[in-house]
Amino acid sequence: MNTLYSFLRNKSFLRLVTWLILIAGILLRLVVWLQNRNLIIDEANLARNIYERSAAGLVAPLSYEQYAPPLFLLLTKCATALAGYGEQALRTFPLLSGIAALFLLIAILKKTGAVSSAWYPLFMIATGMIYVRYATEFKQYAGDSFVALFLVWLALRTDLVRSRRGLFLLTWVVAGSAAVWLSMPSVFVLAGVFCFYTYRSIQYKDPARWLLLCLCGVVWALQFGAYYYLLLRPDIQSDYLQNYHRGFFLHLLPANGAEWSQNATLLMDLMAATAGHWAISTALNLSLLTVGIVFLLRRRMAVALLLLVPVASMLLAAGLKQYSLIPRVSLFCMPLLLLLMGIGLDRLLRVRLAAFRFILVAAAFISMFNFAKNTISHLPLELEEVTRAFDFVQDKGVPGSRVFIRHTVAPAFYYYTTIHPGRDKWRKGKPGEALSEAHPLGWNTDCDSLIHQFKGRNAIVYSFENEPEFAAWKNGIRGYAAITDSFDRPGYKAYIFEAAQGVMQ
Repeated sequence: MNTLYSFLRNKSFLRLVTWLILIAGILLRLVVWLQNRNLIIDEANLARNIYERSAAGLVAPLSYEQYAPPLFLLLTKCATALAGYGEQALRTFPLLSGIAALFLLIAILKKTGAVSSAWYPLFMIATGMIYVRYATEFKQYAGDSFVALFLVWLALRTDLVRSRRGLFLLTWVVAGSAAVWLSMPSVFVLAGVFCFYTYRSIQYKDPARWLLLCLCGVVWALQFGAYYYLLLRPDIQSDYLQNYHRGFFLHLLPANGAEWSQNATLLMDLMAATAGHWAISTALNLSLLTVGIVFLLRRRMAVALLLLVPVASMLLAAGLKQYSLIPRVSLFCMPLLLLLMGIGLDRLLRVRLAAFRFILVAAAFISMFNFAKNTISHLPLELEEVTRAFDFVQDKGVPGSRVFIRHTVAPAFYYYTTIHPGRDKWRKGKPGEALSEAHPLGWNTDCDSLIHQFKGRNAIVYSFENEPEFAAWKNGIRGYAAITDSFDRPGYKAYIFEAAQGVMQ
C-alpha cells in the first residue's frame, strides 16, 4: 500500500501517467472525428445557417431553432471557406477545443498544487462519453468547456499585483470580450474571475487594482448586455424554448416534494454526466467534491470563488428559468467540478492511513474503468446515420419522387443533398429518380394526408424520434399499404410501402 502511495507521489511516474492519458484522450477524439458520423438534426440546421448566411448575417438570431455564439459561427465559417462544408470541417473547432481542454485541465491542477491526483479528473475528461461526443460534434459545447478552463487558467496565471496595469487591463479586456462572443455561459465564469480578483485585491489592500478590474467588468457587462438583448433574449423568452427546457429548470424555492425531487434529479444527473452514474462513482465523486470545496473555502478562498461562483451562478440562472441544466448545455461547468474533485482527491491522498488510501485509489480505478467502458461500448459513435437509410432506398430502386422524409430527417436531407461536398451522389438520375427530389414532410403531417400521395412503391425515411409516435405513424400507414422491405437501426430507419390498388391512386 505504501508502494502504491509512493508511486502516486513520484514526479516521474505521474508525468508518464499524465502523458499517457493525454495521448489516449487525443487519439480517442481523433478516431471518433475520423469516423465522420452523419450530422444530426441540430448540427445540420446549424450548418444551414452558416451556408445560407454571410459572415455579418451570423451576428443575428439564427434560423431553424438554433442558438450558437457568433464567434464560434464565424470561426466555423472560416474553416468551411478553407476546407468546404464536410462534416469534419464543421467539427474542427469542437475537436481542437476538446483537445485543448485536456492540456488546460492539467495545467490548472498544477497551478492549484493537486498534481498527485491529476490523473483522476484528467482520465475522466479524456475518456468520458459526453466529453468525447461534443469534442466531435458540430455544436458549441466543447468550445464552452475550453473557454471556461482557459479563463480559469488565465486568472491563476495572471497575478493581480505583479502584472503591469496596462498589460492586465489589455489581457482581460481582450480575453473577456472574446469569451463573451465565443461562449454563452462564459458570463458565469467571468463572474468567478471578477470575484477571484476582488478577493485578491482585498488581500493585498490594493483598491487601485480593483478599480482596474471594475473597468474590465464594465466592458464585459456591456458586451454581454448587447449580446443578450440582441441575440439571446428573444429566444430565451420564446414559448418553444421554455417548453422544451421546462423539465431542466431548477425550482428556486421548491414548494412540494415533486419540485424537490426534480431539483435532486437534475443535480444528480449533472454529477453522473460529469464523472459516472454508478453507485461507487456517485459516492466517491460526491465525497471528493465535498472535500475539495471545504478545503478551498478554508484555505484558498480566492480559488474557491474562481471555481464555485460559475457553478453557483449557473444554478441560480436555472432556478430563474434562464438557463437549462440539460447536460450538454451544462458541459462548461463539468471540468470545473472535475477540478474540485481532483483537489479533494489530493487532500484525501495525504491521509496517513495506508488502508484508507488503498480503498480510495481502488474506488477511483473502478470509477474510471466504468466511465471509459461506457464510452468504448458506444463506439463507433453512430447517432442518426441517415445516409445509410438513403443508400438503402436508392439500392431498392425507389424513385426519389416517391420518397418521403420525416421532419426529423429534413435538416440532414437538406444538408446532404444541397450543402455537403458529396451532394451530387443524391442528385444523379433521370427526372423523378434522384433522391434529392424526395418530399420533406412537415412536423404536423398526418398519415391521412400522406397516404393519398402514395403511388406504387414508396419509401419513408425516419431518424430518431419519440418511439410511441413512430409506432403510431408506421401502424397508421400500414393500415393502407403493405411494408415490403425495411432498414431498421437505432436512430435511423427506412420503410418501403407498396400502395394498395384502388385505395390511394
